Amino acid sequence: MSDWSFMSQIASGLKRSNRGDPRWPTLWPSEATVVDSDGNVQGRCRRATFFRYAAARQAWEPYLSEQQKDLVDLWQSLKKPHSDYTLFVFKQGDLYEDFLIEMSKNVGVFVATQTPVYIKSANVSGKIDIEAINPETGKLSIVEAKSVHGFGGTKTIGKAATGKYAGKAGEPKESHLMQLGTYHYWVAQADESYEESRLVYGDRGTGQHAEFLVWTEPKESGTEIWYRQTLPYQGQATCVKFTIEDMLDQFQLTHKRTSDFEIPDRDFDLQYSYEKMVAAYNSGDLPKVAKVQMEKIFARQSENESRVAEGKKPLADLTLPKRGDWQCSYCDGQKFCYEYDGTPKPLPEWVSLGNPSKAPKPKAELMPMEDVDLSEVF
Repeated sequence: MSDWSFMSQIASGLKRSNRGDPRWPTLWPSEATVVDSDGNVQGRCRRATFFRYAAARQAWEPYLSEQQKDLVDLWQSLKKPHSDYTLFVFKQGDLYEDFLIEMSKNVGVFVATQTPVYIKSANVSGKIDIEAINPETGKLSIVEAKSVHGFGGTKTIGKAATGKYAGKAGEPKESHLMQLGTYHYWVAQADESYEESRLVYGDRGTGQHAEFLVWTEPKESGTEIWYRQTLPYQGQATCVKFTIEDMLDQFQLTHKRTSDFEIPDRDFDLQYSYEKMVAAYNSGDLPKVAKVQMEKIFARQSENESRVAEGKKPLADLTLPKRGDWQCSYCDGQKFCYEYDGTPKPLPEWVSLGNPSKAPKPKAELMPMEDVDLSEVF
C-alpha cells in the first residue's frame, strides 16, 4: 500500500514560488497602516512592510550596504513557512473571490476583474477584485471580496434582526476598509460613473455572508472613509478614525525609511500582556476558551487575596491564554522578532529606531517614483 497523500501533494503545489519577470518594487494597499485618532495602530505592521519592501527594492536595484543587506537577508531566511492549513485558508479566499466573479458573470453584473491601480505619489500598486454594474442605477461599483471564519468571522458578519431578536451589526476589519478605501478614493471618488464601493465577506464555515457599502468624502481635515452595513444587518453610516491622507503619509514614510534604512519598531504583539488581555476581556474581544481562562485567572487572584489576608501561602498564578494580534500570528517575520517562547528579540546594536544617522547609509537611492514606467509595475 502506498503512503502517497493526495492532499499533501496539493499542499506542495501551493508552496511553489510564482514565476515571472521581476516588477518595479511597490507598496501594496493591503500593507496600509495608520495611527488612528485614538492613538492605536491599525492595519499592517510597519516593520513587516519595511523588510518586504526593502528586499524587493534590493532585488530590483541593489542599494544597501553589506551590513544592511545581511540583515534583510536574515529576515528573509527566518521567514516562517506557511503551514498547510494556512495555505489552504489563503486558497479558500481566492476560491471565494473566483466564485463571486463567476456568479457575477452569470447574473449579468460583471464588468472587470484585477483592474490595476497605481498611486505614484506613494508608490502604491494593487488590483481591484471585481468591478460590477448596479442594474438599478447603471453605475459601477468596486467590490472587494474577503473570506472569514470562526469567532472573528461571526463578529465581522453580524446577525440579522429576526422576530424578537434585534440582530447585531457586523464590524468590518480596519485593514479591509483601508484597502477598499484606497481603491475608492483613487478610482471612484471623482468619477460620476461610480457609486459606493462594496466590501463583501463570506464565512468559510457557516456560509453566512455580509455586505458593507464603503465610500470616501473629502473634507478640510482630510478624506474620510465611511461604511454602512446592508447585509445581513441594516447598519448606520460610520466614519472611521483615520483618513486617506493618514494612510498615504505612512506609505511615503515607509519609502523614506527603507531609503534611510530606519527600521520601525514592532506595532503589534505575538502574546498579549496581562493588561492587554484584561482590556480584550472587558471589550468582549476574546473567544470563549480565552474568556473562560481569564475568568479562572480572576477567580484565582481573588482567592489568593483571601489566602494572603488569612496568612496562608498564595496558590500559583495561572497561565495567560495564548492570544495576541493576528498581524504577528500570520507574519512571515515572526522568528526575526521573537524567540521560540515568544520573548521579543532585540535588533542588532548598530540598528537605530528613529535615528538613521547611527546606521550605515544605503549606497544608493532607488530611481525617483515620478520616473516609473507603468509597464514595469504591472
